Amino acid sequence: MSRNRTIDELEEQSELNFQNYLKEYGLVKFPIIGDGNCLFQSLSHQLEGNQGNRRWYRSMTIDYMVMFPDLFSCLLMDNDRFQVSLDMYLEYIAEDGRWGGNFEILALAEVFQVNIYVFHENCQRIKIGSQPDNDDDPFNSIFIAYSRS
Repeated sequence: MSRNRTIDELEEQSELNFQNYLKEYGLVKFPIIGDGNCLFQSLSHQLEGNQGNRRWYRSMTIDYMVMFPDLFSCLLMDNDRFQVSLDMYLEYIAEDGRWGGNFEILALAEVFQVNIYVFHENCQRIKIGSQPDNDDDPFNSIFIAYSRS
């Protein structure tokens, strides 16, 4: 019993540390439904104020990857142990509930011409996108916080 309490306390402390880390950047973590669509729901929330258009953001991601197959095919084929065609990958990621990762974040950053900053509770923030930093433009960046809770 005390071991479980200790694990719970550690998880609570980890979450508190992560929230404090986000505060350093003036950010607050907003709860997003964790059903495999969280990347697309978080984009919908940030750009529209609600999580309702996840399917549209997923579709925009796939459309961009189809338009620039050389970029994404090259990334998918980079690992000798795991090779998958872009068509197979896009078919997989098109399904509702499929978790979006770095490929999808890169595509979304390019589609919307923004930088996407990914905050993770165990890592430094990561910038994905090629836009110049512009503090005068509040629409220049999107912020995603990834955590277990």
